[in-house]
Amino acid sequence: MVKHSNGVGYFTAENIVGVLRALPETDGTYAEVVEQAGEYGATISKTVLGKWVAEGHRDLQAGRRQSAFGRFATMYDQIKEESCTAEANRTREFDRAMQILERTCDCGNDKMTLPDGTLADTCRECHDIDEQGRPRRKPER
Repeated sequence: MVKHSNGVGYFTAENIVGVLRALPETDGTYAEVVEQAGEYGATISKTVLGKWVAEGHRDLQAGRRQSAFGRFATMYDQIKEESCTAEANRTREFDRAMQILERTCDCGNDKMTLPDGTLADTCRECHDIDEQGRPRRKPER
């Protein structure tokens, strides 16, 4: 029978990997980490995640750096420090805004996708208007 006290029973490879992969995409709060980790296959609660981190910090304070929880807490803290700072969040939001702008035509519509999968310079409507502002003729068949 699996023991689930202190979240130990949930301390599986799938859950650990899901949490660590999700962490850089969040603001670092347990609730957001757990929600994002679900997309990577993790099935834990924020309470369980909190217990893992707390257990890891207790192990680190006791000098047990190589315990499973100690290694997890070290990795969690390192990723959180690198990825969840205010500056990292601002950079991530700026990158998302730039991606939206790259896909947006000057008129505000989404740019059309070319047959090779790349983005055109304009949307379909702007593409169909020539330089003088007249609609382009569509080839008759």
